[in-house]
Amino acid sequence: MNILNVLAMIRTRNLILCLCFLSMILGCQDQMHQAKAADEETTNGLYHNTYEDLGYSLSLQVTNDQKAGDFLEAKFRLSDDHYIASSHSEDSTYGHFSMEVLHNDYALLHGPKIEDPPSKVEYDSKIKQEVRLLKGEVSIRQSLKYLQEKKGPLSGEIWFVLEPRCSVEKFRYELREIEGQTKVVALIKEN
Repeated sequence: MNILNVLAMIRTRNLILCLCFLSMILGCQDQMHQAKAADEETTNGLYHNTYEDLGYSLSLQVTNDQKAGDFLEAKFRLSDDHYIASSHSEDSTYGHFSMEVLHNDYALLHGPKIEDPPSKVEYDSKIKQEVRLLKGEVSIRQSLKYLQEKKGPLSGEIWFVLEPRCSVEKFRYELREIEGQTKVVALIKEN
């Protein structure tokens, strides 16, 4: 066997190993992280974005209450064994749900986060403390207060720790005024 045949065999073997490794990684990602992001339009004409993953789905939309104005609303569908620590929890161990509008001149989130249904208080024997947990189907909404008449594009972040996986979930979102209504135009998972 000459040296060229040996080099060709090594290259072929390395190529096959690389392809097998790449195939294994992609296959694992599909199984472990079957996630999708999709834009949808609801029946009431408001746009929202949805993200689905193993253990939960998150839908973000802007809703309007004739008396109270616009609200930014995050809707979760958590599987039976998954939960999130409420932003109202007083413990210092769990990563509490956070929803914020990044600094801008147009609007801010104002007032308390309203949970529906409200988070449940449970005693955690590991930390020997009560915690407020969100489970099942839950929505969290907060008033969107406009600082001036002109509404510009807004961006913000949603952050929480999905338990019991202890998985930090971080999203960026963008809001824009479309046909006189503020709508979610993007929901992007960052990690």
